[in-house]
Amino acid sequence: MLVANIVFSQPYRLRHGMLLFQQLDCGSFCEAIMKVTPAYKNNHYSHVGMVFETDTGTFVMEAISRGVVLTPIDTFIKRTGKDKIRIGKVPDSFIPNKNAMLFFLNKPYDTVFNINNDAYYCSELVYELYKNSRHQHFFNLRPMTFKDPDTKEYFPAWVEYFKNMNVPIPEGEPGINPGGMMNEQKIKIYPLK
Repeated sequence: MLVANIVFSQPYRLRHGMLLFQQLDCGSFCEAIMKVTPAYKNNHYSHVGMVFETDTGTFVMEAISRGVVLTPIDTFIKRTGKDKIRIGKVPDSFIPNKNAMLFFLNKPYDTVFNINNDAYYCSELVYELYKNSRHQHFFNLRPMTFKDPDTKEYFPAWVEYFKNMNVPIPEGEPGINPGGMMNEQKIKIYPLK
C-alpha cells in the first residue's frame, strides 16, 4: 500500500486513456455551467478530453463545436496553459482501447445535450468510452439543470440557446459534467507538470 501512495504522489507522464480536465473561459455559458456544476478544490473545470497516443505523437480526443476530433497535445495545452489543466486517472480496466475510441472520431457535437443520440458533448464522450468489459460505466449520470440556484430561474444564455435550437430545455434529463466527474471518489486527480 505504501508503494502505491508513493507512486500516486509523483507527477504522471501522460499515457493513453488518461483524462485531461480543462478550465475554459467561454463567457456566459461557462459562467452558467460553473454555477450549476461542482467545483474541484474551488476551481471549476468546464471541459474534458482523453489522451490518445499514436506512433506519430500524443493527441487529445475531445468533443468540441466541430465534433469529436483529435487535437495535438501541445495545441490543447496552449489553449489555457498547464495551470488550468488537471490529469484524471481511472482504473486500467476502464480505459478504452484505441479502436473503441476511433469509432467516435468525427461524430457530431451534441448541441442539445441528449445522452441518447449519436452526438457527443465532452463529458458525454468520456462517459460512453469509459466502460469495463461488462459494459458498466465508470462515471455516473445525474439530472441536469439549467437554472440559476439563487433565483431558481433559467439562465438567460440557456433560454436563448435552446430557443435558437428550437428544442425544449432538457431540465432534469440525465447528463454528466467535468466537475461531477472530478469529484467522484474513484478517480485520481493530479496537476499537469
